[in-house]
Amino acid sequence: MKLYLAGFSTSLMAHEWDAIVNITDLSKLHVLESFFYIHKNDRTRELIPQFKDFMLDSGAFTFMQGKAARAKGLNLDDFTRDYAIFVRDNNIKTFLELDVDHVVGPEKYDYYNKMLQDITGREPLYVMHRHRGADWLHKTLESHKCICIGGIAKIRRQIVLPYIKWVVHTAHKAGAKIHGLGVSDSKLIRDVPFDSGDSTAWTTGIRFGTFPYFDGHDIKIKKDIDVRIKRMETLLYSVNEWIKYAHYCEQL
Repeated sequence: MKLYLAGFSTSLMAHEWDAIVNITDLSKLHVLESFFYIHKNDRTRELIPQFKDFMLDSGAFTFMQGKAARAKGLNLDDFTRDYAIFVRDNNIKTFLELDVDHVVGPEKYDYYNKMLQDITGREPLYVMHRHRGADWLHKTLESHKCICIGGIAKIRRQIVLPYIKWVVHTAHKAGAKIHGLGVSDSKLIRDVPFDSGDSTAWTTGIRFGTFPYFDGHDIKIKKDIDVRIKRMETLLYSVNEWIKYAHYCEQL
């Protein structure tokens, strides 16, 4: 399974990216970013060609929740156009649809994704959500060999696990690959045969002052650490340990 580290644009300042570049072989790194954040982060955007794999989410849901967007009347036309131009101009091959059908309705959903395809000249990855149902999944798998499954991070694992396994099994039965959006639970990674997934959990070290470490099979948290440890030291240590974990996941 490929594990994409997500959330660099929301977590790092330019000089912190430079420090990571100095200790990391970016050509071995799988990265997922949100357009909503990366289009404001020049340093991350410059590094896209150096990553082994790069995946881009639209961040449309985040955009629609923002105060500025609400004040402007949720101008998804401009947002979609900007997203598509960014994908095209940066030659991004793997990018997600605007999965906003539950907010704007099916007609507008089709309109925005047609705009996305017309500008980029490519089809995005489509995302399976529970509200879309089995018929949507089967129909999508008839013509697409890779899809995503979303909503994992928002629903308690014990409730959603049978559903996740069913979606993954259905995709594999159809000969398709499946990417799990927000698969931060290491047990979920071991229990469900995703082809790829992404996680922002590597950021917990700099967000909460903890020290994650790879124990050979899993990410653990070091306790009783020196509270005087600086953010940069925590950042570099966390990234390095999660890269080890990502390499381990590729063997699963």
